[in-house]
Amino acid sequence: MSTSLKLISLNIERSKHLDVVLPFLEREQPDVVCLQEVLQRDIPRIESVAGPCVVFQVDDEHPADAPEEGVLPEGNAICTFHSAKSAKAIVYAGNLSAPPVVVIDEHGSPLNFGNRTLTVVDVEKDSQLFRIATTHFTWTPIGHQADDTQRRDMKALMQALDPLGELVLAGDFNTARGSEIFDAIAQKYKDNIPPECTTTIDKQFHRAGDLQYVVDGLFSTPGYVVSDVRLVGGVSDHMAVVATVSKS
Repeated sequence: MSTSLKLISLNIERSKHLDVVLPFLEREQPDVVCLQEVLQRDIPRIESVAGPCVVFQVDDEHPADAPEEGVLPEGNAICTFHSAKSAKAIVYAGNLSAPPVVVIDEHGSPLNFGNRTLTVVDVEKDSQLFRIATTHFTWTPIGHQADDTQRRDMKALMQALDPLGELVLAGDFNTARGSEIFDAIAQKYKDNIPPECTTTIDKQFHRAGDLQYVVDGLFSTPGYVVSDVRLVGGVSDHMAVVATVSKS
């Protein structure tokens, strides 16, 4: 029987839903977890159920959620109980030496953007290596329409991905399936979110309510087979993407 990984990708929205996220991860027992919008201070709690954080990169300093005050380092993390043979973070937009403070308007939307990073790890299970990457892509005010900032950052993301070869790419892409940016990724990598899925936004928790946008992605190169993909709601403002990953 060939080796496979159980993978979960989820935007956890900082600390807002940890009381739900952590039991969910503990129940699911994934081999690899790709998380976006992770507060650096919460990593030890996440590691207790998801395994060691083998790579984390701060994207920005995000305003704390009420009733807390100040700003907190936020970024992307990959956790696994398996051996990580290599792990790295690539800043493809912004400035690694100076993560910006994100300014939020009265509607909860960002007025500026943090750095955009690609975190990558080679996970070994049963002597088989799997390359997994995740990103939290640039936000746009209109989820189904690209803007020039997204177009610029998409070119940079593709340049960062090109040397990495075969991989599985997960994350929150902040752009809807069927839009210019999402479809540009899907032209190069296989889109593994089932076609019948109409949204990855959880209206129970998302500040904008019921948005029918698939913005969370699970892409792969021909060297991988991604199967048994399902979306799980009720854990954050985005749905969790759960899948099985094997070599083709």
